[in-house]
Amino acid sequence: MRVLITAVLLLFIQYRVQAQAGGLAGAVTDAITGRELVGVQVILKPGLIDDATDVEGRFLFSGIEPGIYSLELREPNHKTTYVPLLRVSANEITVVRIAMFDSVKVLTGAVITARKPQKNNNAGVASERKSSPSIMDGVSQETIKTTPDRNTAEVLRRVSGIAIQDNKYPIVRGLSDRYNLAMLNGVPMPSTTPDRKSFAFDVIPSNLLDNLLVLKSGMPDQPGEFAGAVLLVNMRDVPDENVQTFSLGFGGYTNTVGKQASWQTNKGADFAGLGNSGRLLPSGMPASGDYMANLTRAERAAFSKKFENDWGLKSSTTLPALQFQFSNSSRFLFSGRPTGVLFALSYSNLKRINSIDRAEFNTSANTRKYTDKQFTDNVLLGGILNFAIKVNKKNKITWRNFVNNNAFEENNVRTGTDFERGSEERSWGMNYSYNYFLGSQLSGDHFIPAWEVKFKWDASAQVVNRNAPDYRRLLYTRNMGTNDPFKAAIGPGASFANAGKMYTQMQENIRFAGYSFLKSFLADRYKTDIKIGGFHQIKNREFKARVLSVVDNSFDTPDSLKQLAPEFIFAPENMGGDGFRYDEIEDPSYSYTGNSALHAGYIMADNIIDRFFRITGGVRIEKFYQIMKTEKSGIGKITPKIDNLNILPSLALTLLLNQRSNLRFSYAATVTRPDFREISPFSYFDFINFVSIVGNDTLKSGNINNFDFRYETFPGDGQSFSVGAFIKDFKNPVEQMVSLVSQDPVRSIQYKNAAAATVYGAEMEFRYKLKKVAYKLRNFEMSGNLAYTFSEVRFQYIDSSGKAANVARPLQGQSPYIINWGLYYNNRARGVSFAVNYNTIGPRLYSVGTTNYPDFYEKPRHVLDLQISKAMSQRAEFKLTLGDVLFQDFVLYQNADDKHGYKKTDKVVNRMKTAPLVLLNFTYRIK
Repeated sequence: MRVLITAVLLLFIQYRVQAQAGGLAGAVTDAITGRELVGVQVILKPGLIDDATDVEGRFLFSGIEPGIYSLELREPNHKTTYVPLLRVSANEITVVRIAMFDSVKVLTGAVITARKPQKNNNAGVASERKSSPSIMDGVSQETIKTTPDRNTAEVLRRVSGIAIQDNKYPIVRGLSDRYNLAMLNGVPMPSTTPDRKSFAFDVIPSNLLDNLLVLKSGMPDQPGEFAGAVLLVNMRDVPDENVQTFSLGFGGYTNTVGKQASWQTNKGADFAGLGNSGRLLPSGMPASGDYMANLTRAERAAFSKKFENDWGLKSSTTLPALQFQFSNSSRFLFSGRPTGVLFALSYSNLKRINSIDRAEFNTSANTRKYTDKQFTDNVLLGGILNFAIKVNKKNKITWRNFVNNNAFEENNVRTGTDFERGSEERSWGMNYSYNYFLGSQLSGDHFIPAWEVKFKWDASAQVVNRNAPDYRRLLYTRNMGTNDPFKAAIGPGASFANAGKMYTQMQENIRFAGYSFLKSFLADRYKTDIKIGGFHQIKNREFKARVLSVVDNSFDTPDSLKQLAPEFIFAPENMGGDGFRYDEIEDPSYSYTGNSALHAGYIMADNIIDRFFRITGGVRIEKFYQIMKTEKSGIGKITPKIDNLNILPSLALTLLLNQRSNLRFSYAATVTRPDFREISPFSYFDFINFVSIVGNDTLKSGNINNFDFRYETFPGDGQSFSVGAFIKDFKNPVEQMVSLVSQDPVRSIQYKNAAAATVYGAEMEFRYKLKKVAYKLRNFEMSGNLAYTFSEVRFQYIDSSGKAANVARPLQGQSPYIINWGLYYNNRARGVSFAVNYNTIGPRLYSVGTTNYPDFYEKPRHVLDLQISKAMSQRAEFKLTLGDVLFQDFVLYQNADDKHGYKKTDKVVNRMKTAPLVLLNFTYRIK
């Protein structure tokens, strides 16, 4: 017993000693290029403990007593650097980022200190921007925590020159979302929707981010298919300490929580976003084409009884939203090698009720007028599991895994009048969709001493599954001005718009491999980094859609059946006989398969000349092949192909004015290529927005010449200021253009090539500590950015007389200005912080019209977000978020003249009332 007590006491004492110890970790980079420095000798004083930086330029001293320390760094090609007065606290690892100057430069070293890993705070992002050869903006996790942003799309609003469309797609410098390239941990991301060439950034929870970097100028080591920006989403990496974090939040929109809402029948796992299995076609459903061809009318009527009667919506009181996050990071020795594991899980369930007034117009009159009640439920479930092992100081292997499931239920209940048809309407649109994404990435960082070469490689596999099972539409009508009962608009002919079900599925498999070799050369007057690498990506996509319509099973279907409410009308007893049946609407364009291969190689040189001038440039060669197999009505099988070889040079000139400031110029040639969806003849009708979206198999690839100018300065402590301008010259840009279907004001959007386009604009951004103004304001920080953009698209069309006419207009998605502003207060002594964030954009060209059908513009709205947090201890924190406190209406209008700003004479086609979002969050952190 005495031995047991002694052992327990020894373990307790050991735990207390360890618990009171601290740590000092850091990353060492070249002060100008930002490259990680390998093999730097790091000496800790007092104690004279030494370490050497690894292949990532990192070092770590753990288990040291709290106190004041200093560091001495030695490396043959760099000046010995001293970093004094580093405070190490108990139970905490102090993290520093140290920049060393080359040995021929007579300057002292620079150091940025932080309590967090170097790349997820403002100082780390500022350092990344300063040392990058590309023109770059970014947002750190430190900033994200001071905003109410729940997903990556909302975070992107904080970046200069970026606006968000449809709450998920970034518009960068006035360019449509199709012109951006998304990369997750350095690997290109796929499209997450079957109806556009875009990655929906709302599917990634913001709390899983380390930082978000936006490259606005091209470099040979980045993919060449972009014009807006390369959006680098960097997920959380394994930190230098063992930490567990738990967070729980509640809240919701003020017009939703506690209110009655209408929802689909729960399929068992809807709360987790896993309700797909309960919405599939009945078992035994014949394959597409066989249903109509091989089953008689009587057999189809009999089979129709197998469909679940799920057309009704159930009313319930809306409960508060739930948000949950958990993360655990661990560092340990595996076979004597430092190893790290990070696990993070994020869940949110947010419901919303929207009241929307909609209208449609022709050239002279209002043709439709509706009032919608929209009920949405957005469930987001995501997680990451990362492993990292340092084989030795010169070799590291990392395995990153990311899984995300985003389920979205949308129910639209509409009442109104169709003036052209002379009918009053009641209609329902019920949709459930989910995006499932799984990505696994294995990467290696190596240093080859014999050649003094850094070798990096990546290999990844991604799976994207986007299903919209059982999208339902149901329409009831009666004659205008009567009190007749409403009855379902069902007849003997199939019509998805009147009563139909659509099942769509898209699956995409992507394989990627990338590698690079980096060699540095140092001489008296110059320093050069040569980088050579390759890039290979294979995509395979399969898309299928099945469309069913409810029709009269006979010509004697009684009105009494058609007058039944949605929850009763298609009950099994009403299918067959004098009731209804399901017929399938067949179209050869309802499915396609696509395959693409991109192989690229590049060489680039990063040169520092006379210590004050930096020239970075090179060339990238991309070989791209894409083929799609589908069918087109009236034509038969088609196989649109793209087979291009692109040579893409780039050049960046940077004048290093001093340790803190740069003057930049860059040029890059990039390309834009049609996506599978953009060339598919499949036509999808969007019930909510009254628009059909159809592809164009004649689209061509385009070329862009990009010019950027910028002055930037980084005073330190995470502060920054930049001002710049840009010009982009397009050949064959791809846009969505609107046309009318005969005389019925139903918009049809098709992708088309314009002849040419030019975009130019200016941007300004700053982040400033107010202690520079007055000491009393030492806890305050202010940030903001302003972007102005002008664009002109030039194309020809044939007018009514048969003559070719030239037309110029702005690019789709472009707004003339974007403004962001933020004020932050952080008093660590009292554990109190608050933030105020403001965002607005100018009148945005939402959708391109035609000669007789004016463009759609989005009216500017002012968005103000507030957040306050209080630390109850070193581990616990409460946070209150108020989002969109001004709750101005979202207004979409058809512009009546050449002045794009909103006026009372403009025709409002969509007005949605908004409401503030209130969230209360509790976070507990264990070290």
